[in-house]
Amino acid sequence: MYYPNSPWRLSSVSQSQFRLDRPDQLDGYTGVISVVIGAFDERGHNNKTAWGSTADEIAKEVWDQITKSLQRSSDGAPPPPQFYAIDKNLLFEGPGGTLSSNRTPFLVNSADRVGAFPERPGAYGVHMRHFVFAGTYLQTRTRLVTMEAANESARHAVNAIIRHGRAASGPNTGQLCPIFDPEEREPDELQLLHRIDAELLARGLPHWMDILVVEPQALALLDRGDGARGQSVMGALISVLEEAGGLGGELLRLIRLQIVGGV
Repeated sequence: MYYPNSPWRLSSVSQSQFRLDRPDQLDGYTGVISVVIGAFDERGHNNKTAWGSTADEIAKEVWDQITKSLQRSSDGAPPPPQFYAIDKNLLFEGPGGTLSSNRTPFLVNSADRVGAFPERPGAYGVHMRHFVFAGTYLQTRTRLVTMEAANESARHAVNAIIRHGRAASGPNTGQLCPIFDPEEREPDELQLLHRIDAELLARGLPHWMDILVVEPQALALLDRGDGARGQSVMGALISVLEEAGGLGGELLRLIRLQIVGGV
């Protein structure tokens, strides 16, 4: 879930839905959510950035932003959490116990440098007949440190094991996992967005959403009362693009074609 009007650009995923032994009242809790902070340098409702906060302050501010973002929901705000845990790679060694450093910063692989993929470690071979290394730090076509990148690396590793087995037992051993570049599997309808991004980047211009001032206008629509309060994020975005015309109209056509079914 994305909370578009949260100052720290929060997003979250519910963990309990993926568990076979889902917690219940006897466990003392019924749900677990993981929250990602997308903007560590922005000031929150408490007028502090995540970098300038302690662990307790981050936990309190994150829940305050989630609660305020969900106030417009018909289900209302969720109950307050009983516990919290923060990634141990975030070190709170600053003044007063504030956040000082991140030992695992977010990695985006370069798409501009030719040869960036083979320069990364990871030949995905079987070492000493027993070991195959896999992980997001190895070669993946998925250029973000995500679950998808980890999954792709695991498929590379499985293929290494299968090829190793084929060398000993013959070509019919196992079935190779599919490996592909996700950026080559995107819908043709979105190629225009790629061209727009490339042209704006080449000219040193901002992203098209910044040019059209999409986010502030969409959030303003969401924050308005009466009829606009029940409007979805997508509905607010469509309203902004309708008013923008020109490039906004072309982007609106793509959005409707891809998401709304060409309405």
